[in-house]
Amino acid sequence: MSHSEKNSRLFYPDFIRVIAFLCILLFHFQVETSHFAVFRGIPAISSGICEIDLGQLGVSLFFILSGASLMISKKPFDAVSFYKKRFFTLFPAYYLVWGGAFLGTLLLSPKSLDGTPPWTILLTILGLDGYVYSICPNFYKVGEWFLGCLLLIYLFYPLLRTAMEKHPKIFLPIVLLIWILLMRFVPTVLRPDHTFYLRIPEFLIGMYFMKYWNRKIYFQGLIGVVIFFCFLFLSPLPENFQVLCLAGTGTGAFMILRALACRISRFPLPRIKTAITKTAGISYEIFLLHHFVLIHLLRIFFANRILTQGMGILLFAGWCLLIGITAWILHRFLSSLSKSFLTN
Repeated sequence: MSHSEKNSRLFYPDFIRVIAFLCILLFHFQVETSHFAVFRGIPAISSGICEIDLGQLGVSLFFILSGASLMISKKPFDAVSFYKKRFFTLFPAYYLVWGGAFLGTLLLSPKSLDGTPPWTILLTILGLDGYVYSICPNFYKVGEWFLGCLLLIYLFYPLLRTAMEKHPKIFLPIVLLIWILLMRFVPTVLRPDHTFYLRIPEFLIGMYFMKYWNRKIYFQGLIGVVIFFCFLFLSPLPENFQVLCLAGTGTGAFMILRALACRISRFPLPRIKTAITKTAGISYEIFLLHHFVLIHLLRIFFANRILTQGMGILLFAGWCLLIGITAWILHRFLSSLSKSFLTN
């Protein structure tokens, strides 16, 4: 591996995280502005190309990146430490933002909570409310379906890691075979692309990228172009098999972006790199905040208003600035709280 490739191994996760989140921000902005206001925007962002939209691409990148990020550390793996760290990384911010969103709901639209079974607060405590919301109405406010899906995958991470490290050559093919069989023979209760066990292969592929597939990154980027367009034009596939196209385009995009990050890392662009790194550092807080902040902004200030393209761009920039500043404040607050807790 070249010197630039070694440096990019630390830079590329942040770079891909920012790109993936930009895809999701653009997707949700397009969908919600079309719903609450009259805004044309760029319809292809939400309708997609070959039935793969920008949001789905961003989510696939996040699944792959989540697996890759867990393999960065060279320390001996300990399952208890892993679960403990995941809890303190994810849940304090989640509980805090959910509490703020719930309070806002009580003040602005309390009737929307009528009829919600009280026991479903347990789903919120576990971080699974968004994941099962489509089949079980509950107190879901933030986190999307993705958070619950990722939490369920995390439960299997120690098993996935142990099996991968013991049998790296045969484990992935076995998982892919089981994956195909599940898509073919096991009906899903949730949407196929929301079903956690159908997204495990993307997570596992990310682990392989970081652990084993970290050489010849530029060549992998060229292969990624082929993979991306092959699965893009193979889409749509019937029923559960569409997840195969999502995983394929996500994997191809990941390979392309990793090679691009490797190239960028060779240039002396300290301010840009710092901005990307800092933005990636608060991406989880942005993830928690972005959707419900957008919905309330549109509901209060822009409901049924006609937005020109210029107004839409300004609104998007203002929304990003608002959630960015709020996410930074939240991140600093939780970091200082964590340091105080550890010190005491």
